[in-house]
Amino acid sequence: MTVSKVYHRYRNVTFHVHEANKRLRENYVRQRALIHAQNQRQLAHERAVVRDRINHMHGGVQQAFLRMRLAHIDRQMQMNDE
Repeated sequence: MTVSKVYHRYRNVTFHVHEANKRLRENYVRQRALIHAQNQRQLAHERAVVRDRINHMHGGVQQAFLRMRLAHIDRQMQMNDE
């Protein structure tokens, strides 16, 4: 086979590979954003649950522990926003 026939036969391979990589990259970025949003929703929900439990408790060790947990969740949310 001559060079021109080989080129003619495989000329679309590179184009198809580039298109496939572009789709994979877009899917990766979208999936990463979805995971980040899901993590933020989970932290916000956990924060609301802890805050609700604190509001229904009497003072003591459990309430102090939950306040520490709430501070930890707030730090995680700030780190994820950066």
